[in-house]
Amino acid sequence: MERKIREIINRNGGEFYDKYFKDYFDDWNILCTSMDTIGDTTLAIDYFKETGIGQDEGEKYLRLYGLLQAIYLQQDTIKFLFQTIKKCFDEKNELKDWRDYQLDSWDELRDYRNLSIGHPIENKTFERGKPKRVFISRITISSDAFQLMICDVETGNHQFQDVQLKDLIQSYLLEVKTILQDVEIFLRNYVF
Repeated sequence: MERKIREIINRNGGEFYDKYFKDYFDDWNILCTSMDTIGDTTLAIDYFKETGIGQDEGEKYLRLYGLLQAIYLQQDTIKFLFQTIKKCFDEKNELKDWRDYQLDSWDELRDYRNLSIGHPIENKTFERGKPKRVFISRITISSDAFQLMICDVETGNHQFQDVQLKDLIQSYLLEVKTILQDVEIFLRNYVF
């Protein structure tokens, strides 16, 4: 996903760095780290898509936790990359604003990560100040989906939430593709 952006940034043996970042080391490091991290997390997500959740109970948890964390890390990194490009180059607001992107699957996956593996004991994703306890239902874990049991601390009530993992990942990757394509087009058209 990041390869086309990397090609632009690495064009002509460092011309991009010399022209724009020689005196802005931190911004340059954000770009480099972002490209590497986007590439690494893409490898992890693609591997999960190819090989699935596995068979062993421990392997299922490791792959599910790893997938959700890789997506979360990728999201943070894409946003850093986007914001750095916008800050450094977009004086005329040619690149759309981050808030203008439709990120429904992005947000949903982020919430499910926080619910299931980020903060399962003291989760406040649903309502601020009203903690929930969240369990992944072990028998429901598959390459396509899993189920959460969400316990309300105040009422003691339980609800179940099905997470359609495969569908969410497909939609999420389309959202990511849109953002990264916009960055690539912007860099091609407005930077060089």
